[in-house]
Amino acid sequence: MNIGIVQLVEHDALDAANRGIIDGMAKRGFKDGVNVKFDKQNAQADQSNLHNIATRFVSNKDKLIFAIATPAAQSVASVTKEIPIVATAVTNFEVARLVKSNKVRAATSPASLTSTPSLISSRFF
Repeated sequence: MNIGIVQLVEHDALDAANRGIIDGMAKRGFKDGVNVKFDKQNAQADQSNLHNIATRFVSNKDKLIFAIATPAAQSVASVTKEIPIVATAVTNFEVARLVKSNKVRAATSPASLTSTPSLISSRFF
């Protein structure tokens, strides 16, 4: 099973979010190279890279996409309505036009990602 992870740019906080995703999923039994393949991509702050990465995840029929930072989440949301997207490092999902209302479950910091893998596994696997 393929899971895409797209990160906007290298940055300590965003790198920590990326590690938190991998570690949190591993704690719940989703281990890279064992029963899941994480396709980890960094767009290097280039919008065209974000779009190309998001499009590739859709073409590869990834089961789930993690987006780290607002532009990454917006790029992924613009190319799929079918694949579930989990976003972090997004200050305001509503202002970013990712959701109609902020009254939805959202992980907005690496610390809150610890509960996200349980939610993901219960809903999508």
